[in-house]
Amino acid sequence: MSTSINTPRLLGVFLFAATMFLLSATESAAADIYRGQWNNRKFNTKGSLVATLTKGQGNKWTGVFTGVALGKNFRYSTSFTERKQGSRIMLVGKSSVDGDTYSWAAYLTGNQLSGSYKATNGNNGGFAGRK
Repeated sequence: MSTSINTPRLLGVFLFAATMFLLSATESAAADIYRGQWNNRKFNTKGSLVATLTKGQGNKWTGVFTGVALGKNFRYSTSFTERKQGSRIMLVGKSSVDGDTYSWAAYLTGNQLSGSYKATNGNNGGFAGRK
């Protein structure tokens, strides 16, 4: 009994995989990754943070924040609007996290990210990172 490989099917799988790789490489090349810390003044807590920021069209940005809070991993996504302020870029936005509205503001200056947040549940604090 012999086994044959269906060449057109194998080629299709290869092309799909290659396309997905190129798309992910293009997306990751456009993202800036900042590593640092966050703090919450309401509970006097802090932890590690990775912020992945991607410039979209016009003045739109997206951000994905990952880290550890109270011993648990978190991942939040948000959208920002860009405002130029001299040599700095200011990003402002709002998002929903666990049912509460968070207002965010951050500055990008060179390789530095620094920002603050305030939520409807009283959580508030800051975050900072370096590329």
